[in-house]
Amino acid sequence: MNRPTLTATLSKETFQQFYWEKKELVAFCRENAIPSNGSKQTLAERIAHFLQTSEVLKPEKIKRVGPWDSEAPITPSTLLVNYRNDTKTRAFFVSQLGEAFRFNAYLRAFAKAPPQEKITYGDLVIGWKKAETEKKEPGYQTKIGKQFEFNQFTRDYSSYKNKDKLPHNSREAWQIIRSKPGPNTFEHYLFLSQKT
Repeated sequence: MNRPTLTATLSKETFQQFYWEKKELVAFCRENAIPSNGSKQTLAERIAHFLQTSEVLKPEKIKRVGPWDSEAPITPSTLLVNYRNDTKTRAFFVSQLGEAFRFNAYLRAFAKAPPQEKITYGDLVIGWKKAETEKKEPGYQTKIGKQFEFNQFTRDYSSYKNKDKLPHNSREAWQIIRSKPGPNTFEHYLFLSQKT
């Protein structure tokens, strides 16, 4: 079975078997009056729900309780409650870490979801230093988010020891795997290649 066209008549199960680019998901949402904001994963969940029930899921509004942490002076002992990557938060980190400071993936994660345990901005400074140190270790690779399947696929393809024996280059291999049902992984591509 080859990749079908994304339409409102597609079953949820078929939809979930294939890879879809975010622009395709956004276009489908707009055509069907489904909210088109959010991450690729969020859009896919809304579309799957729509295909199964014909109901449009409205985005959940996350209500912040209280002011942003940066609305008051931040110190190392300030508890993290409502974190935001803004100029005042950056000024705190620059005061602790120097002018070379940049928001990294470690800190950006706190802007998306509050921590499960109580931590302070001093703890964030320590976590930032640790994350930056790990980047310098031999063999370090940044973590690729689940929604970035193409990036993970090309990394896995590139690190495969026998890639010169594969029947396709990485871009061709990606086009093949995304057009077939099943996981969009390099491992699945290898499995399909061995079957042919």
